[in-house]
Amino acid sequence: MKKIISYLSIFMLSFIFIGFVKAESINSINMDIYVDNDGNAHVTETWNTWATEKTEYYHTYNNIGNSSITNFKVKNEEREFEEVDWDTSASMSDKAYKYGYHYTSNGVELCFGKSSYKEHTYTLTYTITNFVSNTSDDKQIIYWNLLDSITPAPGNVEIVIYADEPFSDELPVWGYGNYGGLAYVYDGKIYLSNDNLSTSDYMVVLAEFEANTFNTTNTLNKTFDDVMNMAEEGSTHYTEKKSILDTIFEVVSFLFPPLMVLVFIIIASVSGKNTYGGGTYNLDFGKNNRKIPKDNNMFRDIPCNKDIYRAYWVATHYGLTNKKTDFLGTILLKWHHDGIVKIESK
Repeated sequence: MKKIISYLSIFMLSFIFIGFVKAESINSINMDIYVDNDGNAHVTETWNTWATEKTEYYHTYNNIGNSSITNFKVKNEEREFEEVDWDTSASMSDKAYKYGYHYTSNGVELCFGKSSYKEHTYTLTYTITNFVSNTSDDKQIIYWNLLDSITPAPGNVEIVIYADEPFSDELPVWGYGNYGGLAYVYDGKIYLSNDNLSTSDYMVVLAEFEANTFNTTNTLNKTFDDVMNMAEEGSTHYTEKKSILDTIFEVVSFLFPPLMVLVFIIIASVSGKNTYGGGTYNLDFGKNNRKIPKDNNMFRDIPCNKDIYRAYWVATHYGLTNKKTDFLGTILLKWHHDGIVKIESK
């Protein structure tokens, strides 16, 4: 009997320890891209990885046109790496603490070796010449596929692009190739990010500048509209896909319509009074009644002292909401933030 218990214990422990074995992963990639006055990009990449197999990592750049990639260097938390003529078929020991260029028929791969099967943080630095291009209609653009088909897919990607002169928050910028990713300008810098990439995803940035923003001589025989059409061709707009949260909203709406009606009867009173949080408040719309001044500044925080119910009531009465049922999403997000509910992929 003791032997049976002993064997059973070993069997159960083997399954417990399987849960602690990490798979091959790239936890995150951060790209810091400084664009100098001549339109060249100086890139610093930080890869946080956990290696369990294979011998190298690589970052592919295809169709780089008049550009070139120079000054490539790699290091990790242990030491600086040595540049070599890269041999993709070399052993792991030969690739350890080494890096190099691997040229393909379509571009170049920036390669570096895995030094051991464990967690490492690698730092890559390099320069991309002619990062900025002139178009034939007197515009300047940044149009680059910055991250393409990384395997395994990074858990999180953050990209920031900046120059000596801060970019206007009104700068037109687009992101392509990664469902649910963000592309925007904030505080004078362009940001792209995603924490849900697949191995087939890529991260393309397109930004439109006025002529002579940069002193680049790199000129494309295309108008800005030509480039935009190229970027749009084959792209899938994100409204065509649904997130887990979207699905939850639809299920709740379908299964619990009486609950939704009750919520909105309580929260969205159509009278001149606002009832929420256990109290009733008379709101004065002022001498302009419910007209909103046109010179209001953008407001990013939750208004009404972070009271979402009061904010919703005000937004409804000022005609700022398209569908009243959208507020159910706000409630679910707040419940998720407060730990009342959680979202899991099954």
